[in-house]
Amino acid sequence: MVHAMDLQGERDRLRGEVQTTRSEKDQLRIRAEAAEAQVVEATKELEALRVQRSPGDQEEVTRLRAELLAQQTVTRSL
Repeated sequence: MVHAMDLQGERDRLRGEVQTTRSEKDQLRIRAEAAEAQVVEATKELEALRVQRSPGDQEEVTRLRAELLAQQTVTRSL
């Protein structure tokens, strides 16, 4: 009887861990989707600047490119 109770307790504990892991996975997926959306937006901004850039805009293009690369790195790490 004690063994069955131990197994039931272990099963309940493992179910809790599975639920926690699923929740964490869902949160990471949401964060990854948000990061991907930011990458898309930064890419659009970068393309718009490329079309209309003047020599003075080069610093902004460089900054946006660095930001885009950082977001891509974050997205890939998730």
